[in-house]
Amino acid sequence: MAQLAGGMIPAGEHGNYVRGQYNPGTGKIDQYEQMGKDNAIVLKQGENAPEGWAEIVLGFGDDPSTDNGPLTVTAGTWSMIIPRNLRCAIPSAHFENLLQSTETRYIQPAVGQQLVGYKAHRYNVQVVKWPEAVDNSVNEYLEETKAVHEKIEVG
Repeated sequence: MAQLAGGMIPAGEHGNYVRGQYNPGTGKIDQYEQMGKDNAIVLKQGENAPEGWAEIVLGFGDDPSTDNGPLTVTAGTWSMIIPRNLRCAIPSAHFENLLQSTETRYIQPAVGQQLVGYKAHRYNVQVVKWPEAVDNSVNEYLEETKAVHEKIEVG
């Protein structure tokens, strides 16, 4: 078994190399499985998400130092790595946490006035297919969430 860092870190403990995800920099398919976290299901053309899961495309963010790599989303004790700029399927709990992630942004209405804060979505998420639920109360909740998420932010 190969060792990392001169034998100080056992291989496989901090990043097993697993085939699976397209890397546009190399033109090959690469993927890293990190510390027991699951990877979101990357969907191929014509492939559908499992029942009850959402189909999304997670876009790149404004900060190139932190918003260009895969994003880890946790629901309960289940952590999942979501790649950017690929159509993938994620469970509804992870989808909900992703949509509820907000940050406070500030604008200055006029020169000399105090800044005014407003809530905005933290991540650039394109929803391809919303998850479907069997229970009507959950469907009502999803419709309310959809209405909030589909608002247009002009800044």
